[in-house]
Amino acid sequence: MVPDSAACHSCRSPQQGIPAIAMAFQPIVHLPSREIYAYEALVRGPQGQPAAWVFEQISPKGTTTSISCAA
Repeated sequence: MVPDSAACHSCRSPQQGIPAIAMAFQPIVHLPSREIYAYEALVRGPQGQPAAWVFEQISPKGTTTSISCAA
């Protein structure tokens, strides 16, 4: 489930120094039952760059940054 609350406004609004990103949620399916049991979050840069590129733009190498969004 994707939150649709004001709590995630800052996640949806680009801030200075944070690149535009695209998010997708890939369903994970239990094949025998054909039921979705989880979702994998995927992130891409503005021109389709991989997740590693997005994280490098947010946090320079050698530093640790916590990226979270209140649900």
